[in-house]
Amino acid sequence: MQPSRTHCQVAAGYSRALDLQGTSSKRPASGVAEGHGGQKVVKADPDAVFSADALRQHLGNYKGQASSDRGVYMKNCEAGPRGLQLFGSMELLSLGAMKTFGANRELCKTMIHHELMGEDLWLQRCLDQIGVPPLEDYLFLADGYCPSSRPIALCAPPSVAFHPFKMPDQWLRCWENMTGQQRNPDG
Repeated sequence: MQPSRTHCQVAAGYSRALDLQGTSSKRPASGVAEGHGGQKVVKADPDAVFSADALRQHLGNYKGQASSDRGVYMKNCEAGPRGLQLFGSMELLSLGAMKTFGANRELCKTMIHHELMGEDLWLQRCLDQIGVPPLEDYLFLADGYCPSSRPIALCAPPSVAFHPFKMPDQWLRCWENMTGQQRNPDG
């Protein structure tokens, strides 16, 4: 059996919305997230393994907290370098956070010197500056680059996302461990 093809609407403008240079982006981030049928925006790296169903179930614990006007974002690494607690391998923002970000992105571009940081640290600092409160959940993501993370080799609860798995066989092994599904040797 192969991993299921969960139907997801991809926020096509997400990377443009986070564009630090902003030369071509006129589209507000709120337009990126609208119409998803949910209250969350998820950005995952291709070498991250996660189940949309398991993530949705896990995030159900935060429903009431994600409904504020300013929104919320999820910190996912307790002890990252340079204060980074929003690792870019799996970024979770509520719809309200995306709208707040979209309305204030230009302000962040002028206030935060981004030359020596990645988009994840820039986004975290931006969200903090514009008053989007963080939620702390250091178990949902097991990330091999986060010094305080659970081991990624387990690919098992309580984590619902795992990073990095750069080789296809490693990625599929993690998927199989996490979901209990076996891949089809013919497919």
